[in-house]
Amino acid sequence: MKKLAKVVGFNRLDLGCVAAHGIFARDLEGADVLTPMRKPATAFLFELIARLQEKATVPMIDIRAYARWLDVDLPT
Repeated sequence: MKKLAKVVGFNRLDLGCVAAHGIFARDLEGADVLTPMRKPATAFLFELIARLQEKATVPMIDIRAYARWLDVDLPT
């Protein structure tokens, strides 16, 4: 997390995965937050898809609802 804090501008990651621990993401204030999870790689994939769908006009599936059905923790 310390390395992420040093990166600024367009090179900064807004979402990422540490497979042994969880997902990291920027919150609304711009701080990096690591959310520990049981299935981090799956949760990362679902969160990425959900964020990409929010940018589109018509989402195909409510991926966060599907993740809950699969018992995958996603950041709130």
